[in-house]
Order: sequence, then C-alpha cells, then structure tokens
Amino acid sequence: MDVADDIAYAVHDLEDFWRAGLIPIGALRSSEADFEGFVETWKRDPDGKLDATEIDKNVGAFRSLLLMMPLPLPGGGFKEQASLNNTLSVLIGTFVRAISVDGPPHSPTIKMDPVKRAELRFLQRLTWHYVIQNPRLATQQKGQARVVEELFLYYLDLTKGGRADLVPSRFRHQLDGTPPARLAADIVASFGDSGAATLAGRITGANLGSVLDHPPV
Repeated sequence: MDVADDIAYAVHDLEDFWRAGLIPIGALRSSEADFEGFVETWKRDPDGKLDATEIDKNVGAFRSLLLMMPLPLPGGGFKEQASLNNTLSVLIGTFVRAISVDGPPHSPTIKMDPVKRAELRFLQRLTWHYVIQNPRLATQQKGQARVVEELFLYYLDLTKGGRADLVPSRFRHQLDGTPPARLAADIVASFGDSGAATLAGRITGANLGSVLDHPPV
C-alpha cells in the first residue's frame, strides 16, 4: 500500500500542479541553469529518500523523465488532455512494472528497480520544491491551522458546557458520554474547507455573514 500510494500521489500531484502552472516542466527541460539549480538544492537538502550520490548517479534518468512529460499545446483542449493522460498512464505502468516481490510467502519483501525508485523520488521532489515549500502555500496552511484551532477550542468550550443549541444537531446525542475533546475533534473533522472557514469567520467576528445565509453545519 505504501508503494502504491507513493506512485499514485507522485504522478497525480504532478498532474494537478502542472495544470495549475506551479511546476515549471518547460523551464526544467529547456534551461540548464534551472535544472542544475533544482538538483543542487535537492543535494544540499536531501529528504532521506535519496542522498547526493544517488541524485548525481540518476541525473540522466531525471532528464529523460522530464522529456517524457508533455508541454502545453497551442489551444490546449482535448489534444493537451489526451497527451497528458497518455503520459500519466505510461508513468504509472512503468513504475508498477518496476516492482517485484521477493522472499518467502509468509514474509515477502517489496523491491523496486533502483532507477525507477529514483525517478519516483524525483517526481515527489518536484512537488515538494515547487509547491509544498512555496511561501504562498505555507501562508495558506498557517491560516488553515488557525481555523482548525479556533474551531476546536470553540466546540471544546461548548461541549464542556453542554451548550446543545450551538452544537451541530447530528452531534447533540453525543453530549452525554463522549469526552469533550473527542467530540470537539469529531465536529471539526466533519466540516469541509469552505464550511470551516465560514464558521471560523462567524465565531471570531471576522466575517459574521447574514442570518439568512445557509449555516455551514
């Protein structure tokens, strides 16, 4: 399952962020300075998955992988989507075929071709470098963490006080018998991003909305 998750997330994160214009595949393919800069940054800050020696050893494979990836086509549309889908399918198939199972049936060992394993780490690093470490995302994540914290403390206070009128109706039957922290966490976990942000705005006074608005709970 871990290997399957690595493959699925590496490939589909690449798709999502390539579409959003966050991963500069074209620049990495055409600019030696951009590619070398990315590689050198990775070598200075290894993530525990590949060390500097392994990164250097597989630079050629990384370049070949970049050449497989599609660039935006004039007009986009169906042809661009078809090209992208084909590339993703090939990548997934290549990674899956690089996996083997070794050892006795009662204690098997999952192995992956070293070059393909390095390529998979390369895709993961692209997302880490250009998306996860992007200051815009870090700011957004900080704000999201603040929203979760505010909502948790709000519902923790309500559940300790037995304020059934302010607890979402689907959770009111749990006010008696469920530890307040557990119930508060369950309530917060039930919200989607939009609902959580709306409710946090209301309880903090940052965005009270209208009584006519549909409540997010």
